[in-house]
This record gives sequence, C-alpha cells and structure tokens, in this order.
Amino acid sequence: MHYPCKDETSDITNLSQLSTTLRYVHHETGEAHERFITFVDVSADRSADGLFKHVIDIVNRYELKHKLVAQTYDGAAVMSGHVRGLQVKVKELYPKALFVHCFSHSLNLVLSQSASNIKDCKIFFQTLTGMGSFFTKSSKRTHALSNFTRKKCQKIKVSTVHKYNSYFIEFFQHVLDNSNDWNNEAIVLSQGFINFLDSRQTYFLLIVFSKIFSLTDNLYEVLQTKRLDILCCVKKIEETKCQLQNYRLNLFEKLWETVLSDKGDFELQRKIRDPKIFCKVLFNEIFDNILTNLQARFSSLNKFEFLSIIDPKFLNTNPYDLVKKIKMNDLISAFQEVFKLASVERSFSVLKLIKSYQRSTQGKERLSSLSLISTDKELLHKEKNHPEFYDKVINEFLKQERLMDFIYK
Repeated sequence: MHYPCKDETSDITNLSQLSTTLRYVHHETGEAHERFITFVDVSADRSADGLFKHVIDIVNRYELKHKLVAQTYDGAAVMSGHVRGLQVKVKELYPKALFVHCFSHSLNLVLSQSASNIKDCKIFFQTLTGMGSFFTKSSKRTHALSNFTRKKCQKIKVSTVHKYNSYFIEFFQHVLDNSNDWNNEAIVLSQGFINFLDSRQTYFLLIVFSKIFSLTDNLYEVLQTKRLDILCCVKKIEETKCQLQNYRLNLFEKLWETVLSDKGDFELQRKIRDPKIFCKVLFNEIFDNILTNLQARFSSLNKFEFLSIIDPKFLNTNPYDLVKKIKMNDLISAFQEVFKLASVERSFSVLKLIKSYQRSTQGKERLSSLSLISTDKELLHKEKNHPEFYDKVINEFLKQERLMDFIYK
C-alpha cells in the first residue's frame, strides 16, 4: 500500500522542481517506510494536467495501480482543488487514493492568513520581518546585537523579541547615540524600530503571539514527526484548538496586567477612549481568526474517524505494533490508511545543498541520485554491507565512455 506525496519548489537556477516521495508498508515486516523518488523539472507546465502525467508515470513505473491508497500535496489550487485539481484527477483514476492536505503546511496557512486578515497584526509582522532583514543584511549589526543580548540571535522571532525587548531597544538607541559608526540606513531604521518596540500595543501583541506560538510550535513539531500515526495528529490538533479556546476565554486579563506592570499606563497612537476595550477586541479577533481558520483547514479530518477503531487506549498498543500483528495474522488485505502521510520538505532542504551557485549545472538524473543518497542514508549504508555493492557501482560507472581505461587487462 503506497502513499505518493508531491510538492514543488524553485532551485537556484529558478527552475520549478517537483519532488516525489513514496510512503509504503513493507510486505514482509509490516513496517512503514518513506523513500524519496525523484526531482522533475516542471517549469514548462505546472497545470493539473501536466502534473497528472507525472503521477501516472510514477504509478506505472513502480506498478502502484492497485496499491495506491492515499495522496498528499500542499494547498495550491492546482493540487488540492475540488473541481479541477490534481487530487480530483488522481482520485477519478484511483478511487482509493484518499487526498490529505499536508498537515504542517495547513498549520502555516492558518497562522499566516489569520495574521494577514487583521490590519494591526499585519503591520506588526511586517515590521518584525523588516527587523529581521535589518540584521541579516549586515554581520556588523548582528554582532553588535549579540553584545547586548549576550546571545546570538540567528532569527528574529516573536519569542526572541519578547524576551529581549529591552535589549533590542538599547541596541537601536546605541546606533543613534553613535551615529558616526553607522550608515544612514541603520540610523533611520533604528529610530523607527525604537518607536515600534517601545509601543504598548507592540508589547501586548508580542505577549499574545508568544503564547499562541508556544502552542502551535509544539503542534508543528508533532505534525513533522516522521514516526507518528494520523490518529495522534488528529488528537493533537483537537487539543490545540481546545487550548486556544481556553486562552480566548481566560487569558486576556492576565496578559493585560502583565503589560501594565511591565510598560506602565497603556497609550495608543490612535485617539481611543479606552485602550483596554480596544485590546480586548483585538485579542478576541486574533483568536477567533485562528480558531476559524483551524476549523476550515482541518475540517477534512472527519474522514479519519474510522481510525478510532485502532485507538491505543482501547487496544493497548500503537498503530505500528498493530500493523505488525495484522501482518503476522495474514490480515494485511484488510489494512487501511493508518500511517501519517509522507513529507517532501526534507528533499527541498537537500536540493538547496546539492544545487548551489557552484553546482548549478547538473542533469536531472544526477540531481535525483544525489538527493536520494542524501535523504536515504540508512538505505545506502545497508546496501554497502552487500559484497556485490561496490562491483555494481563500478559497473554502472563504466557504462559511459571515459578518457581513462578502468578495465583491468
């Protein structure tokens, strides 16, 4: 039983590379394995019809016609569209191929769309992004910041800015006080960042999103765990939704007191009679947007209700052990979608390492082969233990004509 996972990214030469990963259950051991298959350049045609041809090619090449039970892609319309998307075309040809939107990608969309829907939050995150660019553009700025925070801040995250808020303000004030040592851009931006960080509203949003991201970061790590079953993912998502709902109902007063104790009387740039009411409305709007988007993005989880029959609480075992028992008792034909679907993000990380500015001209076969070696090192080490492995490598190498004679005479 196989689960194909496809996603697309651009490489260093601006070519659109389609990554394909297969997740399958071994017919002897009953264990789930995940294997990167190939990169394919789809720059010329990224339509649903064009991508469908690649799916058919993979299915035919690995004889998966009667083994395909699921498919997973990102949320792009060309992939997940309910009318003309790739998942519809695949399901028409392979009815058992259940479509699942990548859980981690769904969570990213929930957070990004929730923030962009609220004007104050959109400005807040755009300013934080600008602050991150301020430091990444200059190693001098990054080094100077570390002298204040006593820590190397590789990424300007919400939790980092919240924790070191006063140190960031001290750094930007240092730039203004020593203007002869900094260029005009650093001086102008520093004044703007001081005004931003010293704002009570900014501090309030830093506290709110630090709380939210502490939950969603844990959820993201769970969704990215390789050896995790779908049932556990579904439960973790529901737990996160309940916790966010609890925050919405009970957290505001505590956060408000924290802001007042740390920053003093609350003042807004706008003429608002009651800042507390304004922040209460903003607070509720943030949580309502996130909860609404969570419900919308993960509403398809209802189709996994059948997995409750393998709940570990009732079976005293986890799905992986259950699959082995099914295999041992010759019940594999009744086995359905128990395992978490595959992920292709690792192949994208490998692509950036392999195809760089120095190695930007390499063929599709070489790129896919090097990516496979990098993503599936365990498989490579296992093959090395076979006596004939190196002979096969040498024979494959000698298939092409070489300037040197490698054949012993």
